[in-house]
Amino acid sequence: MRKKYGIDTVFTNLQQMAESDTFDAVYIASPNALHKEQAMLMMGHQKHVLCEKPFASHRKEVEEMIAAAKKKHQVCLMEAMKTTFLPNFLQIKQHLDQLGPIRQVVAHYCKYSSRYDAYRSGELPNAFKPELSNGSLMDIGVYLVYPVIYLFGLPNQITARGYKLSSGVDGNGSVLLQYDGHQALFFILKFQRLIYRLKFKARMPPW
Repeated sequence: MRKKYGIDTVFTNLQQMAESDTFDAVYIASPNALHKEQAMLMMGHQKHVLCEKPFASHRKEVEEMIAAAKKKHQVCLMEAMKTTFLPNFLQIKQHLDQLGPIRQVVAHYCKYSSRYDAYRSGELPNAFKPELSNGSLMDIGVYLVYPVIYLFGLPNQITARGYKLSSGVDGNGSVLLQYDGHQALFFILKFQRLIYRLKFKARMPPW
C-alpha cells in the first residue's frame, strides 16, 4: 500500500506515531472501545482528532475526551458524524416548524451486516464482540439518535429494548424517546436488508 499510493511515512506503533511531528491531525476509525484511549494519546501530543462515531463507549469517556481537548491540550476534537451537516438535513432543520407541532418521529435503520454470514458460520468478527463496544445501537442506531437529539434536544425519558445475540451484542432493538408533546421511536436491526428511513408526523394547520 505504501508503494501503491506513494506514502512517505508509515507507522506500525501508535506511540511513535503520536510522537511524530510529520502530521498535525489524525482520523480514528478503530473499534469503538479503542476510540478514547487512542484519541487521548494523540491529543496528548498536540494532534487534532477526527474520531469515528460513536465517539466512545459511554458518556464518561466522552466527557474525559472533551475535557482533555478543551482544557489540557487545546486541540480540535470532532466526531465524524456528517449527517447534521448535509444540505438536506439543514433544510429539514430550517423548515421543520412549517409542519406544525411535531407529534411523532419514526425512524428505521435495518442493515444486513457484511460480517453476519461469517458470524453465523461460527466466526466471531469484531463487529459482534461486546468487549469492543459493538452492537446494533452503537454501530447503526447512532445514525437515528444523533439527528433527533440535534433537532429536539435531550428527551425527558428513554425506554430501550434489545435482543442479544449469543456473543452478547444487541442484534436488534428499539428506542423510545419521550418529549413534551411528542415522541421519537427508532427500530434498529443488523441482520436485515438495508432500510434507512426518517419520518416526521405533525398536526397540520389549522391547529
